[in-house]
Amino acid sequence: MSTQVSQHAPKAPEQMPRKIKLNFDPNGKMSDRFKKEKEKLFAAPARLDVQKLQIETDVYSKWAASKSYSEIKAMIFDRLSREKKVWLDGNPICGHLTNFIYGGYIQPWRDSYWIEDDKEFALQRGVHKTTEEERKIIQECGKFWIGQNMQDRVRPIVKAKYGLDVQKLVDIGLGLNFDDDMGGMVVPCHRTVIERGLEDVLRQIACVKSKCKVYGVQAPDPTAGQVPNENTILTSVSPTSDYKKWHFLCACEVSIKALIHQAERYAALAREAAASEKDPCKKAEYEEMADRCSWVPAKPARTFKEALQAQWFITMGDWQNQCMTVHHAPMRFPQYVYANYKKDIEEGRITDEEAIEFLQFWFLKVNTQNFVMNPELAIWQQSRIAQQLTLGGLDPATGEDGTCEVDYLILEAQRRAQCPEPLLSVMYHNKLSPKFLMECVKLIRTGIGQPSFHSQEVSMKRRLLHEEGPIEDIRDQAVAGCVQSIIGGKTDGTWEARFNMTKMMEFFFSNGRDIKTGVAYGPAYGDPCECKTWEECYDRLYKYYEYWIDICRDISTLEWNMERDHPTPLGSAVTYDCVERGMDMVDGGARYNWGDGVCLAGSVDATNCLAAMKKLIFDDKSVSMEKMVAAITANFVGYEDVQNLCKKAPKYGNDDPFADELGRRLMRDYAEIHNRKPDYMGRWTITPSAYSVTAHWAFGKKTWATPDGRKAGECMTDATLSATPGTDVKGPTALIRSALKLIDPVVYGSTHFNVKFHPTALEGEAGAQKFLQLVKTYFDGGGYQIQFNCVTQETLRAAQKDPDSYRDLIVRVAGFSAYFITLCPEVQDEIVSRTCQTW
Repeated sequence: MSTQVSQHAPKAPEQMPRKIKLNFDPNGKMSDRFKKEKEKLFAAPARLDVQKLQIETDVYSKWAASKSYSEIKAMIFDRLSREKKVWLDGNPICGHLTNFIYGGYIQPWRDSYWIEDDKEFALQRGVHKTTEEERKIIQECGKFWIGQNMQDRVRPIVKAKYGLDVQKLVDIGLGLNFDDDMGGMVVPCHRTVIERGLEDVLRQIACVKSKCKVYGVQAPDPTAGQVPNENTILTSVSPTSDYKKWHFLCACEVSIKALIHQAERYAALAREAAASEKDPCKKAEYEEMADRCSWVPAKPARTFKEALQAQWFITMGDWQNQCMTVHHAPMRFPQYVYANYKKDIEEGRITDEEAIEFLQFWFLKVNTQNFVMNPELAIWQQSRIAQQLTLGGLDPATGEDGTCEVDYLILEAQRRAQCPEPLLSVMYHNKLSPKFLMECVKLIRTGIGQPSFHSQEVSMKRRLLHEEGPIEDIRDQAVAGCVQSIIGGKTDGTWEARFNMTKMMEFFFSNGRDIKTGVAYGPAYGDPCECKTWEECYDRLYKYYEYWIDICRDISTLEWNMERDHPTPLGSAVTYDCVERGMDMVDGGARYNWGDGVCLAGSVDATNCLAAMKKLIFDDKSVSMEKMVAAITANFVGYEDVQNLCKKAPKYGNDDPFADELGRRLMRDYAEIHNRKPDYMGRWTITPSAYSVTAHWAFGKKTWATPDGRKAGECMTDATLSATPGTDVKGPTALIRSALKLIDPVVYGSTHFNVKFHPTALEGEAGAQKFLQLVKTYFDGGGYQIQFNCVTQETLRAAQKDPDSYRDLIVRVAGFSAYFITLCPEVQDEIVSRTCQTW
């Protein structure tokens, strides 16, 4: 989007008053109406909706040879918007993702090898068992996608190039997420939809189309990145034929009109309901709903409720295009809706209590999102939908605190509602008010693991290091995905494979073999007993990292280039600067790139392994390399003495330079190896990433015994800065000092740090102040992300024994919160085992 046409000036200081005025009951609870709708939603069974699968298969089979990929995506969404069921329920915010209260769509173009045989399909909150009719539809459509989905296209090339079966790499726990969960991070500019409306975007598209010379090409656009030379291959700045831009712009146009049409269908439904309603209050509400849906998202929102409705419509439409979570997160939501809220308050159209309830109803809409997961994804995804909502942060124009009244209302709405999503995340800086931080503590005390905290300073440094931009953009940081930070509405997003740091330890001790199967994978660098010094040992281990990180990057780059065949015209239409460039996000049309490279898990386990190896084998010489190899190969059976020594070796999390610096060296080397290659379009903005979701369990169950004393199949350590349960014995301050040393969060695209506190540690003013001082110490020291569980072991164990009595228990898992009883038993056990800190 051009700066002249659509750049919004950041709010002036006087529009963001420092004196926060609120008028809600701090002891308020859920309204009966909201409580009823919440119970209905979370009790709703998971359903599989096959309608889009049928539409998608039909459109591709008829038009793939004659239409552009962008046009095909637009045609599918247009048909879905016209054909899907629409209905009203007790939620005053209109719009359903599928034909069911809680339903998902299959994405056959990603990986369809499993859909023909499976009778059960996992969503984030449950499993759908297909009917016979659904089975017939799935099997018939599935036949079309054999050979055309991402896995069938990627894996033969990898096999021919490297002699590797990608599925085998997943099976042995080397990696995950190679080619079954790719998809660009689409974070539309919610401000555009709320403040301008989609009809204005249509006018912009028409303006750009009028300039297209469909018979030629335009010169490379330097603003999209580095101009190509003999050493770079930057597709995002290569000349693009205007006819391709024309196809893309037409697809954007069709997609926007389809979403407006879907909104109008809800408006018509509400008008019908109003016409037949006898209750004057309900009649007035239906009339208001009709008015909202006929106005937004086509036109600028006039009220707070219209702003929330507009935001939901673009989220709904983008989800229906992508059928994924993580995308379309609310970002700096308080900033986008603040002007509407303030105007409504000043003109007496809404009270804070009414705003809180409407926010809660919007929360319910957020929690309807999901995606249908294949069996591998279900293992490490669990119930994450990753709808991050950023609180706090800086005012982009002034650099002052950007907190406003809506931030407080959201905290209060979540304190009462207790919903797993949206995930509230604070963009932390030292200008945040004590009052606001205390409200954050109140929410954390409830035990739902929200809000998490992210560093404004580190986020800005990261952006400045990897990509230039005006200071107003640099300040406009928001949390996306699990723990990443981006500039909302102006950034495309890609994520690459997930990498098991401890698998390299297994390869080192087995000379390149998977110990469980005895099968060799990749290179064998020699018998570890040949290593006579620590440096020889480390250098050989380094070679395994070097080889396999490179392989993971190559597979991811290949898949992402194929991903360009699946553009996102709706999301691109409301992302700067896709329309002006005439380029979809997958082709580099966005102003900035968030490149989430190969993401490591098991960093702390690998650190503890290094510490045990160096201490026991080379420093103390209490265990020979031969005996360590034998103990690990035997899974410590018969070598319990070695296992005990391994467990007693120095551990990360205690501010111990011995362990921490070894880990720091490995993490630094990982980043150096990773960053030797650009992303799939030749951009050097790609960064290594460090977060686990629940991959620490998925990897752990497939990884053999390791020299930190862990036995084969045991869960690895969660996150990437958390301590292995029970090993952080010197208190929370020592723990965060270790965390500050392990990974450079500016070089990495993310870090992930879980800390569990006993509820008594946060009690009263004294407990709150100690907690906030700890958070401040962490961020002043250069930390990036930290999040907290505030729950007792006893409560968690009771929930395991009697889940029906703890259906509302929410905990922090990784970069997300979830209902505890929905997690698999192994992940539950891992959360229970985490060290419970106190002062």
